[in-house]
Amino acid sequence: MTLTAALAIVAALVLAAVVAHGAWNARRASPRQPQTLQPVERTEPTLTTTAMAEVVREPAQLPAGAAAAARQGPRIDALIDAIVPLRLEAPVSGDFVLAHAPTTRRAGSKPFLLEGLNAEIGDWEPIALGRRYSELQAGVQLANRSGALNEIEYSEFAQAMQVFADNTGAMIELPDMLEVAARARSSTHSPACTMRS
Repeated sequence: MTLTAALAIVAALVLAAVVAHGAWNARRASPRQPQTLQPVERTEPTLTTTAMAEVVREPAQLPAGAAAAARQGPRIDALIDAIVPLRLEAPVSGDFVLAHAPTTRRAGSKPFLLEGLNAEIGDWEPIALGRRYSELQAGVQLANRSGALNEIEYSEFAQAMQVFADNTGAMIELPDMLEVAARARSSTHSPACTMRS
């Protein structure tokens, strides 16, 4: 075999490898065809008479555990939060409060909550649509896994609450920043303060 013939064979093999590699890359880059799915038989949900009776029960007839279940979730707690009372001249709707509430519920890395005193039942609860509130309160968490509430975070919270109070016509009573920061530093040793991290 001559050198020319050997070079021609090697060139043909390299050319075939380049063409095969290009075809493999083109196939890998092409969009995949959707897999055909078997149709699923769907059934409409129905209410039995027992389930209908549960749905139309009056709130006063609900079992005691149902009221507790409705109150689950994060709540303002004087042990772990710096609380800011917001006094109202007249009851306001939950819709109005939520429309004027801050868009974020964090001051730095600390979460804060809003609650209202339900005008009908007299209990503090998270703000909900369709309810009326005679008073409001906000609470910022004193400490979490990222550390104690500092002066900058408290100032951010206080500014957001002042704007909220101005928009809702509430009178705000902000606690002293240095006292809150000192309380936050001392609360970092309490395990309860990381509840809403």
